[in-house]
Amino acid sequence: MSNEEASGAEFSSRDAPGSEQRRHRPDGITPEQRRLLDTPRAPSEHPTESAQSEADTTPAPDPKNRPTLTPSAESHLTHKSRRVGSGDFGGVTATGPPPGRASRVIEARQAFLILGTILLLGLSFYGGTKLNYVKYLLASRNAPKLEQGADRYPGVAADELVKQALNAERAGKWQEAVERFMAAKNKDLRYRGILFRVGKVVYEHRDFDAADKAFERAITFGENVEAANFYRGLIAVRRRNLPAAEQFFEAAVEAAPFVPDYHYYWGETLRLDLKPEQIKYVGISHYHGDHIGQVGSFPKATLPIGKGDWDVLTSPKPPENANPAPFANWIKGESKVDPVPLDKKRALKRKAAARKRKSAADGKRASRPRRA
Repeated sequence: MSNEEASGAEFSSRDAPGSEQRRHRPDGITPEQRRLLDTPRAPSEHPTESAQSEADTTPAPDPKNRPTLTPSAESHLTHKSRRVGSGDFGGVTATGPPPGRASRVIEARQAFLILGTILLLGLSFYGGTKLNYVKYLLASRNAPKLEQGADRYPGVAADELVKQALNAERAGKWQEAVERFMAAKNKDLRYRGILFRVGKVVYEHRDFDAADKAFERAITFGENVEAANFYRGLIAVRRRNLPAAEQFFEAAVEAAPFVPDYHYYWGETLRLDLKPEQIKYVGISHYHGDHIGQVGSFPKATLPIGKGDWDVLTSPKPPENANPAPFANWIKGESKVDPVPLDKKRALKRKAAARKRKSAADGKRASRPRRA
Protein backbone atom coordinates (compact mmCIF):
# COMPACT_ATOMS: atom_id res chain seq x y z
CA MET A 1 0.00 0.00 0.00
CA SER A 2 1.36 3.42 -0.93
CA ASN A 3 1.68 6.38 1.41
CA GLU A 4 -1.29 8.12 -0.15
CA GLU A 5 -3.51 5.09 0.38
CA ALA A 6 -2.34 4.75 3.98
CA SER A 7 -3.02 8.40 4.67
CA GLY A 8 -6.41 8.07 2.96
CA ALA A 9 -7.29 5.09 5.11
CA GLU A 10 -6.17 7.05 8.18
CA PHE A 11 -8.35 10.01 7.26
CA SER A 12 -11.28 7.69 6.52
CA SER A 13 -11.00 6.00 9.90
CA ARG A 14 -10.61 9.39 11.55
CA ASP A 15 -13.73 10.67 9.79
CA ALA A 16 -15.88 7.70 10.84
CA PRO A 17 -19.13 8.61 12.61
CA GLY A 18 -18.22 6.87 15.84
CA SER A 19 -14.80 8.45 16.04
CA GLU A 20 -16.27 11.86 15.37
CA GLN A 21 -18.73 11.41 18.22
CA ARG A 22 -15.93 10.38 20.53
CA ARG A 23 -13.78 13.27 19.43
CA HIS A 24 -16.54 15.86 19.84
CA ARG A 25 -17.93 14.41 23.07
CA PRO A 26 -18.32 17.32 25.53
CA ASP A 27 -15.91 17.29 28.37
CA GLY A 28 -16.42 19.16 31.65
CA ILE A 29 -12.80 20.11 32.27
CA THR A 30 -9.70 20.52 30.18
CA PRO A 31 -6.69 18.18 30.40
CA GLU A 32 -4.68 20.92 32.14
CA GLN A 33 -7.35 21.25 34.81
CA ARG A 34 -7.51 17.48 35.11
CA ARG A 35 -3.76 17.25 35.64
CA LEU A 36 -3.92 20.07 38.16
CA LEU A 37 -6.68 18.47 40.21
CA ASP A 38 -5.41 14.94 39.58
CA THR A 39 -8.95 13.70 38.84
CA PRO A 40 -9.08 10.08 37.66
CA ARG A 41 -10.21 9.72 34.08
CA ALA A 42 -12.61 7.10 32.77
CA PRO A 43 -11.21 4.70 30.18
CA SER A 44 -13.43 6.21 27.47
CA GLU A 45 -12.29 9.77 28.18
CA HIS A 46 -8.82 9.68 26.63
CA PRO A 47 -7.74 12.96 25.09
CA THR A 48 -8.17 13.28 21.39
CA GLU A 49 -5.30 13.91 19.04
CA SER A 50 -6.42 17.47 18.47
CA ALA A 51 -6.51 18.18 22.19
CA GLN A 52 -3.15 16.50 22.58
CA SER A 53 -1.72 18.54 19.73
CA GLU A 54 -3.16 21.71 21.25
CA ALA A 55 -1.53 20.84 24.57
CA ASP A 56 1.75 20.12 22.81
CA THR A 57 1.64 23.38 20.86
CA THR A 58 0.87 25.46 23.96
CA PRO A 59 3.83 27.80 24.31
CA ALA A 60 5.89 27.38 27.45
CA PRO A 61 5.96 30.31 29.85
CA ASP A 62 8.77 32.72 29.25
CA PRO A 63 11.20 32.80 32.20
CA LYS A 64 11.81 36.49 31.52
CA ASN A 65 8.13 37.28 32.20
CA ARG A 66 8.10 35.61 35.63
CA PRO A 67 7.52 38.03 38.51
CA THR A 68 10.60 38.72 40.51
CA LEU A 69 10.47 38.11 44.26
CA THR A 70 12.52 39.74 46.93
CA PRO A 71 14.77 37.46 49.07
CA SER A 72 12.52 37.94 52.10
CA ALA A 73 9.44 36.87 50.11
CA GLU A 74 11.28 33.83 48.72
CA SER A 75 12.35 32.74 52.17
CA HIS A 76 8.79 33.29 53.40
CA LEU A 77 7.38 31.03 50.72
CA THR A 78 10.09 28.46 51.28
CA HIS A 79 9.46 28.15 55.00
CA LYS A 80 5.73 28.78 55.15
CA SER A 81 4.61 26.44 52.37
CA ARG A 82 5.27 22.92 51.25
CA ARG A 83 4.30 20.86 48.24
CA VAL A 84 1.60 18.33 49.10
CA GLY A 85 1.66 15.01 47.27
CA SER A 86 -0.63 14.46 44.33
CA GLY A 87 -2.80 12.08 46.31
CA ASP A 88 -3.39 14.51 49.23
CA PHE A 89 -5.08 17.61 47.82
CA GLY A 90 -4.67 17.22 44.06
CA GLY A 91 -1.21 18.72 43.87
CA VAL A 92 -2.19 22.08 45.37
CA THR A 93 0.16 24.02 47.63
CA ALA A 94 -0.78 24.02 51.36
CA THR A 95 0.65 26.53 53.79
CA GLY A 96 1.86 25.53 57.27
CA PRO A 97 5.00 24.89 59.27
CA PRO A 98 7.44 22.18 58.20
CA PRO A 99 6.91 18.69 59.67
CA GLY A 100 9.96 18.89 61.94
CA ARG A 101 8.96 22.23 63.37
CA ALA A 102 5.35 21.08 63.96
CA SER A 103 6.54 18.05 65.93
CA ARG A 104 8.80 20.23 68.04
CA VAL A 105 5.90 22.55 68.79
CA ILE A 106 3.73 19.60 69.91
CA GLU A 107 6.50 18.23 72.12
CA ALA A 108 7.01 21.63 73.71
CA ARG A 109 3.28 21.90 74.46
CA GLN A 110 3.25 18.47 76.08
CA ALA A 111 6.30 19.33 78.18
CA PHE A 112 4.71 22.59 79.36
CA LEU A 113 1.49 20.71 80.20
CA ILE A 114 3.35 18.13 82.32
CA LEU A 115 5.38 20.78 84.11
CA GLY A 116 2.24 22.80 84.79
CA THR A 117 0.47 19.76 86.26
CA ILE A 118 3.42 18.98 88.56
CA LEU A 119 3.62 22.60 89.65
CA LEU A 120 -0.13 22.68 90.37
CA LEU A 121 0.09 19.52 92.51
CA GLY A 122 3.04 20.95 94.43
CA LEU A 123 1.23 24.20 95.08
CA SER A 124 -1.89 22.30 96.24
CA PHE A 125 0.14 20.21 98.69
CA TYR A 126 1.98 23.27 99.98
CA GLY A 127 -1.26 25.20 100.36
CA GLY A 128 -2.88 22.31 102.26
CA THR A 129 0.08 22.13 104.64
CA LYS A 130 -0.05 25.84 105.30
CA LEU A 131 -3.81 25.66 105.80
CA ASN A 132 -3.39 22.94 108.43
CA TYR A 133 -0.76 25.04 110.15
CA VAL A 134 -3.08 28.06 110.19
CA LYS A 135 -5.84 25.91 111.67
CA TYR A 136 -3.45 24.71 114.33
CA LEU A 137 -2.46 28.27 115.21
CA LEU A 138 -6.10 29.26 115.54
CA ALA A 139 -6.80 26.24 117.72
CA SER A 140 -3.75 27.06 119.86
CA ARG A 141 -4.97 30.62 120.40
CA ASN A 142 -8.50 29.54 121.26
CA ALA A 143 -7.35 26.65 123.45
CA PRO A 144 -6.87 27.10 127.19
CA LYS A 145 -3.35 27.78 128.34
CA LEU A 146 -1.21 25.04 129.79
CA GLU A 147 -0.49 24.94 133.47
CA GLN A 148 2.68 26.95 133.76
CA GLY A 149 4.72 26.61 136.90
CA ALA A 150 8.22 27.77 137.61
CA ASP A 151 10.51 27.69 134.61
CA ARG A 152 12.86 24.83 135.38
CA TYR A 153 15.02 25.50 132.35
CA PRO A 154 15.64 29.26 132.24
CA GLY A 155 17.69 30.52 129.36
CA VAL A 156 17.18 27.34 127.29
CA ALA A 157 15.34 27.75 124.01
CA ALA A 158 12.41 25.56 123.04
CA ASP A 159 14.37 23.98 120.17
CA GLU A 160 17.17 22.97 122.51
CA LEU A 161 14.69 21.50 125.00
CA VAL A 162 13.12 19.38 122.26
CA LYS A 163 16.54 18.02 121.28
CA GLN A 164 17.35 17.21 124.90
CA ALA A 165 13.96 15.47 125.31
CA LEU A 166 14.57 13.30 122.25
CA ASN A 167 18.00 12.30 123.54
CA ALA A 168 16.54 11.46 126.95
CA GLU A 169 13.82 9.37 125.29
CA ARG A 170 16.42 7.40 123.35
CA ALA A 171 18.36 6.83 126.56
CA GLY A 172 15.28 5.39 128.27
CA LYS A 173 14.75 8.35 130.60
CA TRP A 174 11.15 8.86 129.58
CA GLN A 175 10.12 10.94 132.62
CA GLU A 176 12.89 13.46 131.96
CA ALA A 177 11.89 13.48 128.29
CA VAL A 178 8.28 14.27 129.25
CA GLU A 179 9.38 17.15 131.47
CA ARG A 180 11.53 18.70 128.77
CA PHE A 181 8.81 18.25 126.15
CA MET A 182 6.29 20.04 128.35
CA ALA A 183 8.78 22.81 129.14
CA ALA A 184 9.35 23.33 125.40
CA LYS A 185 5.58 23.49 124.83
CA ASN A 186 5.19 26.08 127.60
CA LYS A 187 7.91 28.22 126.05
CA ASP A 188 6.42 28.04 122.53
CA LEU A 189 2.81 26.97 122.05
CA ARG A 190 3.30 26.88 118.27
CA TYR A 191 5.28 23.64 118.55
CA ARG A 192 3.11 20.96 116.97
CA GLY A 193 2.93 17.33 118.05
CA ILE A 194 4.58 17.69 121.47
CA LEU A 195 1.46 16.94 123.52
CA PHE A 196 0.63 13.89 121.41
CA ARG A 197 4.24 12.70 121.70
CA VAL A 198 4.07 13.04 125.49
CA GLY A 199 0.81 11.08 125.60
CA LYS A 200 2.26 8.28 123.49
CA VAL A 201 5.41 8.06 125.63
CA VAL A 202 3.50 7.74 128.91
CA TYR A 203 0.98 5.34 127.29
CA GLU A 204 3.80 3.00 126.26
CA HIS A 205 5.01 3.02 129.88
CA ARG A 206 1.46 2.17 131.07
CA ASP A 207 0.74 5.43 132.83
CA PHE A 208 -2.77 5.57 131.41
CA ASP A 209 -4.07 8.43 133.54
CA ALA A 210 -1.27 10.75 132.43
CA ALA A 211 -1.61 9.51 128.86
CA ASP A 212 -5.33 10.22 128.82
CA LYS A 213 -4.71 13.73 130.10
CA ALA A 214 -1.97 14.36 127.52
CA PHE A 215 -4.17 13.08 124.66
CA GLU A 216 -7.02 15.28 125.86
CA ARG A 217 -4.70 18.30 125.69
CA ALA A 218 -3.51 17.22 122.25
CA ILE A 219 -7.11 17.14 120.99
CA THR A 220 -7.73 20.57 122.50
CA PHE A 221 -4.73 22.01 120.66
CA GLY A 222 -5.58 20.15 117.42
CA GLU A 223 -2.57 17.81 117.46
CA ASN A 224 -3.15 14.44 115.74
CA VAL A 225 -6.84 14.53 116.64
CA GLU A 226 -7.72 11.18 115.07
CA ALA A 227 -4.86 9.23 116.71
CA ALA A 228 -5.37 10.96 120.07
CA ASN A 229 -9.06 9.95 120.07
CA PHE A 230 -8.08 6.41 119.14
CA TYR A 231 -5.68 6.11 122.10
CA ARG A 232 -8.27 7.59 124.42
CA GLY A 233 -10.69 4.92 123.19
CA LEU A 234 -8.15 2.21 124.02
CA ILE A 235 -7.70 3.66 127.50
CA ALA A 236 -11.47 3.74 128.00
CA VAL A 237 -11.71 0.06 126.98
CA ARG A 238 -9.08 -0.79 129.61
CA ARG A 239 -11.18 1.04 132.17
CA ARG A 240 -14.28 -0.93 131.07
CA ASN A 241 -15.94 2.33 130.07
CA LEU A 242 -17.40 1.12 126.78
CA PRO A 243 -19.78 4.07 126.16
CA ALA A 244 -16.85 6.51 126.38
CA ALA A 245 -14.77 4.23 124.16
CA GLU A 246 -17.54 4.28 121.55
CA GLN A 247 -17.47 8.08 121.49
CA PHE A 248 -13.69 8.26 121.14
CA PHE A 249 -13.55 5.66 118.36
CA GLU A 250 -16.40 7.39 116.55
CA ALA A 251 -14.52 10.70 116.76
CA ALA A 252 -11.42 9.00 115.34
CA VAL A 253 -13.46 7.60 112.43
CA GLU A 254 -14.94 11.02 111.69
CA ALA A 255 -11.49 12.63 111.71
CA ALA A 256 -9.87 9.90 109.55
CA PRO A 257 -12.58 7.86 107.78
CA PHE A 258 -10.13 5.86 105.65
CA VAL A 259 -8.22 4.15 108.49
CA PRO A 260 -9.64 0.60 108.82
CA ASP A 261 -8.38 0.05 112.39
CA TYR A 262 -10.59 2.85 113.71
CA HIS A 263 -13.67 1.26 112.16
CA TYR A 264 -12.73 -2.17 113.52
CA TYR A 265 -12.26 -1.01 117.12
CA TRP A 266 -15.42 1.05 116.97
CA GLY A 267 -17.44 -1.97 115.78
CA GLU A 268 -15.89 -4.27 118.41
CA THR A 269 -16.72 -1.77 121.14
CA LEU A 270 -20.31 -1.57 119.96
CA ARG A 271 -20.49 -5.35 120.00
CA LEU A 272 -19.02 -5.62 123.52
CA ASP A 273 -21.33 -2.88 124.77
CA LEU A 274 -24.43 -4.82 123.69
CA LYS A 275 -26.52 -5.41 126.81
CA PRO A 276 -28.69 -8.51 127.42
CA GLU A 277 -31.86 -6.42 127.64
CA GLN A 278 -31.20 -5.21 124.08
CA ILE A 279 -31.58 -8.76 122.67
CA LYS A 280 -35.01 -9.15 121.05
CA TYR A 281 -35.21 -12.86 120.17
CA VAL A 282 -33.72 -16.08 121.62
CA GLY A 283 -34.57 -19.19 119.59
CA ILE A 284 -34.52 -22.67 121.11
CA SER A 285 -34.39 -25.75 118.89
CA HIS A 286 -35.27 -28.23 121.67
CA TYR A 287 -35.22 -28.43 125.45
CA HIS A 288 -32.07 -30.55 125.98
CA GLY A 289 -29.67 -29.15 128.56
CA ASP A 290 -26.82 -28.47 126.11
CA HIS A 291 -29.10 -26.13 124.11
CA ILE A 292 -30.73 -24.03 126.83
CA GLY A 293 -27.78 -23.16 129.12
CA GLN A 294 -27.69 -19.36 128.51
CA VAL A 295 -31.34 -18.71 127.74
CA GLY A 296 -31.94 -17.29 131.22
CA SER A 297 -29.42 -14.47 130.52
CA PHE A 298 -31.92 -12.76 128.19
CA PRO A 299 -35.13 -12.55 130.22
CA LYS A 300 -36.71 -9.75 128.15
CA ALA A 301 -36.29 -11.44 124.75
CA THR A 302 -39.09 -13.13 122.84
CA LEU A 303 -38.75 -16.94 122.94
CA PRO A 304 -39.58 -18.82 119.71
CA ILE A 305 -39.76 -22.53 120.59
CA GLY A 306 -41.49 -25.60 119.22
CA LYS A 307 -44.94 -26.18 120.66
CA GLY A 308 -44.14 -29.77 121.59
CA ASP A 309 -41.04 -28.72 123.55
CA TRP A 310 -42.95 -25.94 125.24
CA ASP A 311 -45.70 -28.36 126.28
CA VAL A 312 -43.04 -30.62 127.79
CA LEU A 313 -41.43 -27.77 129.73
CA THR A 314 -44.75 -26.49 131.06
CA SER A 315 -46.20 -29.88 131.95
CA PRO A 316 -46.88 -30.62 135.65
CA LYS A 317 -44.29 -33.42 135.70
CA PRO A 318 -41.60 -32.75 133.04
CA PRO A 319 -39.21 -35.60 132.21
CA GLU A 320 -35.80 -35.84 133.80
CA ASN A 321 -33.94 -34.56 130.74
CA ALA A 322 -36.08 -31.37 130.67
CA ASN A 323 -35.05 -28.46 132.92
CA PRO A 324 -37.71 -25.74 133.05
CA ALA A 325 -35.76 -23.52 135.51
CA PRO A 326 -34.05 -21.31 132.83
CA PHE A 327 -37.51 -20.64 131.34
CA ALA A 328 -38.98 -19.27 134.57
CA ASN A 329 -39.64 -15.78 133.21
CA TRP A 330 -41.52 -17.12 130.20
CA ILE A 331 -43.41 -19.74 132.19
CA LYS A 332 -44.56 -17.07 134.68
CA GLY A 333 -45.69 -14.84 131.81
CA GLU A 334 -43.18 -12.07 132.51
CA SER A 335 -41.72 -12.43 129.01
CA LYS A 336 -43.24 -13.23 125.64
CA VAL A 337 -43.11 -16.77 124.28
CA ASP A 338 -43.92 -17.84 120.72
CA PRO A 339 -44.75 -21.58 120.61
CA VAL A 340 -44.33 -22.73 117.01
CA PRO A 341 -46.98 -25.36 116.16
CA LEU A 342 -44.52 -27.47 114.23
CA ASP A 343 -40.79 -27.37 114.74
CA LYS A 344 -39.48 -27.50 111.19
CA LYS A 345 -36.16 -28.99 112.14
CA ARG A 346 -37.68 -31.86 114.08
CA ALA A 347 -40.32 -32.38 111.39
CA LEU A 348 -37.57 -32.77 108.81
CA LYS A 349 -35.79 -35.24 111.07
CA ARG A 350 -38.98 -37.25 111.49
CA LYS A 351 -39.55 -37.30 107.74
CA ALA A 352 -36.00 -38.46 107.14
CA ALA A 353 -36.35 -41.19 109.75
CA ALA A 354 -39.65 -42.32 108.20
CA ARG A 355 -38.07 -42.53 104.75
CA LYS A 356 -35.21 -44.55 106.19
CA ARG A 357 -37.57 -47.01 107.87
CA LYS A 358 -39.59 -47.34 104.71
CA SER A 359 -36.54 -48.05 102.57
CA ALA A 360 -35.32 -50.63 105.10
CA ALA A 361 -38.73 -52.35 105.07
CA ASP A 362 -38.75 -52.38 101.27
CA GLY A 363 -35.31 -53.96 101.26
CA LYS A 364 -36.38 -56.69 103.65
CA ARG A 365 -39.48 -57.36 101.62
CA ALA A 366 -37.43 -57.64 98.41
CA SER A 367 -34.91 -60.00 100.02
CA ARG A 368 -37.55 -62.55 101.09
CA PRO A 369 -37.66 -65.64 98.85
CA ARG A 370 -40.81 -66.03 96.84
CA ARG A 371 -42.98 -69.06 97.38
CA ALA A 372 -43.35 -71.39 94.46
